[in-house]
Amino acid sequence: MEIQTTSSASTLKHSRAGIASFVISWVAPVGIVSLFSTAMNNLGSIAVNKPNPLFGIVISALFLLPLGGVILGVIGILQKNTKKSFAWWGTIVNSFIVLIILWLLFT
Repeated sequence: MEIQTTSSASTLKHSRAGIASFVISWVAPVGIVSLFSTAMNNLGSIAVNKPNPLFGIVISALFLLPLGGVILGVIGILQKNTKKSFAWWGTIVNSFIVLIILWLLFT
């Protein structure tokens, strides 16, 4: 009879949804800040010329990305037999980003 020396926690893998949520929680704020800094640098040229519609599409996508991160984080938390630390951190950070965006939109 063999005795198993590895614990069950060490054989668990992180959920892919949790990892994706965590990555989104860092990509979205960096994208939002870089997009706004680019827009502020081009502020004078946008007022004179026709505005670039790509800015609107990218802003919309970057504002919706944390919402998708929250959903992926919850999916990662609810998955069985996986580690959940990335899912928890992704859900917390993405929720915070969503709350900041909603606060900025409605104040």
